[in-house]
Amino acid sequence: MFKKVLFGALALCSTVLLMPTVADAAGPEVERNTSSSTTTLPDLCGDGADLTFDVESKSVSHTFTDADGNEIRTLTQFNARQTITRSDTGNTVKRQFQQTVTSTPGEGFSFSGVFAIVAVPGEGPILLEAGREVRDINFDLILEAGPKIDLSEFIGTLCDGLA
Repeated sequence: MFKKVLFGALALCSTVLLMPTVADAAGPEVERNTSSSTTTLPDLCGDGADLTFDVESKSVSHTFTDADGNEIRTLTQFNARQTITRSDTGNTVKRQFQQTVTSTPGEGFSFSGVFAIVAVPGEGPILLEAGREVRDINFDLILEAGPKIDLSEFIGTLCDGLA
């Protein structure tokens, strides 16, 4: 019994003594951003109609440094919602994406999450791109996983969804 009480008292004292050290330690630098934009692309579908892209986005970046203040890694979480509207019909689709980007100086980048999910209101998703990409410092692709689409497939599916 005495050993248990002694061990508990030592553990409690150790915790109390370490608390100021933990509380004084600086956390990562945090940066928050929000933005909105509107872009119109003429005749993207090849039938004369313009497409307007309204985007609302948010990001939170956490930059971690070593004891000397050198950046070790930055972790950024992006969330965006986009409404794409066809000019001649007023039809819309919704696109959203949520990504986590990790950048390590001198090494490269890692992207993971939902790169795009496009949905027709009232009908549901028509397109999904998600997964993970790892790129080196020159932005050359090292690893790619998950369902991916190319730009022409994206534009074709988008135009079909807006028809």
